[in-house]
Amino acid sequence: MVTLYGQEEVFRDYVASQKFSSEVKGIVELSRELGRSFEDTVAYVSKKFDVPDEIIQRKVSSFGN
Repeated sequence: MVTLYGQEEVFRDYVASQKFSSEVKGIVELSRELGRSFEDTVAYVSKKFDVPDEIIQRKVSSFGN
């Protein structure tokens, strides 16, 4: 039973992580089309998600803004 709960928790975390990545990727792509700077994009993502700025900067950078 404990193993099953652990697996469900890991799966939930994975899905949340993938959703976060997908949403940030969409924001980065839209920001690029609108000509927004890296700093503006990071600021927007920071307002939308409760995630440390360091993680947001790395994630935005990984999508090439």
